[in-house]
Amino acid sequence: MRYAPQGDLRRFLEKNFDILTPEHKLQIAQSTCTELQNIHAKGWVHGDLQSGNILLLNEKDAFISDFELCRPITEMQLFKKKIYGIIPNIAPEILRFQSSYSQAGDIYSLELKTSIQEF
Repeated sequence: MRYAPQGDLRRFLEKNFDILTPEHKLQIAQSTCTELQNIHAKGWVHGDLQSGNILLLNEKDAFISDFELCRPITEMQLFKKKIYGIIPNIAPEILRFQSSYSQAGDIYSLELKTSIQEF
């Protein structure tokens, strides 16, 4: 695993939010999205995407960590009746047991909970 000198996104933003330019914030968001796109391109679901699992190499380059709950899409049906992760980051359809963890759920976690609230 790579070393992340800037720590996780949550703590980094708590300390540096006011001094980061919009360009830096956008670069962090873009590198995070690229990381998630790479995971999804391989046919996997992260399943626990949140700002504590996004680590920063510097003020603009992020990578996703904590793959303990990451699984291939084909295995996610096995978890349809189970809830794991941080509740506010879980898509509503998963909490209602209408869907299993999915790539769409990862996007929900990234878009609504990681990026918008903290950026």
